[in-house]
Amino acid sequence: MAAGFLAVAASRGVSPEALRGGFAFDPIGLLAGEGRIQGGLRARLAELCDLAAWCASNAPGLRAVDVSSDPYDRGGASAVQEVAYSIATGIEYLRQLTNAGLSIQQAAGQIGFSYAVSGDFFTQIAKLRAARGLWAKVIVAAGSEQGAGAMPIHCRTSRFTMTKRDPWVNMLRVTAECTAAVLGGAQSVATLPFDAVIGPPNELAQRVARNTQLVLRDESHLEAVADPAGGSWFVETLTDQLARAAWAEVRAIEAAGGIVRALGSGRVVDAIEEVAKLRQQALAKRKAPIVGVSEFPNAAE
Repeated sequence: MAAGFLAVAASRGVSPEALRGGFAFDPIGLLAGEGRIQGGLRARLAELCDLAAWCASNAPGLRAVDVSSDPYDRGGASAVQEVAYSIATGIEYLRQLTNAGLSIQQAAGQIGFSYAVSGDFFTQIAKLRAARGLWAKVIVAAGSEQGAGAMPIHCRTSRFTMTKRDPWVNMLRVTAECTAAVLGGAQSVATLPFDAVIGPPNELAQRVARNTQLVLRDESHLEAVADPAGGSWFVETLTDQLARAAWAEVRAIEAAGGIVRALGSGRVVDAIEEVAKLRQQALAKRKAPIVGVSEFPNAAE
């Protein structure tokens, strides 16, 4: 896909230096989501290093790598787990790229992050802020300047929090999640249509998903302040708690041999299953209410 894209750019006279974006190559994320990877992880990591080296030398506006938390979110992971596993994956990619000859600064420039943003508004803001701080800490600890540790973040509203029952409530969920993503520091956001878990989205759902972002930008001016949650005692404290817990897990993963070994041993799966089971119990007992399902359901639906 990367080769095809670059060939099209060349045929249209667009120089590699003018290109902006990323290829979102995440073999460890594929391994986490599918349990296997075609051709083996070692071969895919070699391809990742080749692509990143080419981008760093020829197209600095392109990023080869994108660390995605989506497999963990879909499994029901906690915010701490999402941050810890994504940072641990970023460290592994950093290690692979520097071993392939890239400098720390070049390697960091080739790594972006994608997070799913789910229901707990303030926790999701704190999650992104904690991830940004920890990644900067990783880059500085690796020997680069702090500015190289700026984390490019793309967010998606969570499929995990959507309901088939009373799907109109999903509009409110997506609006809150999109807002949390921007306040947490995301550079780009993808909003899911409100009927995404029912089937292929219809025209109305697609239009609402797009316009949710436009209304938040043009009427709420979410892009006008760099860090609107900064200085809030509650959000700052929550950010610190998340960051400390996630960093402790990152250190434990690294001490045990890294994220790939943690996936292979079942450590990650077991930890997420434990959290997901507690979530399901809270939902079943209505300790965690779901509007339109366990709270204020539409009895005529």
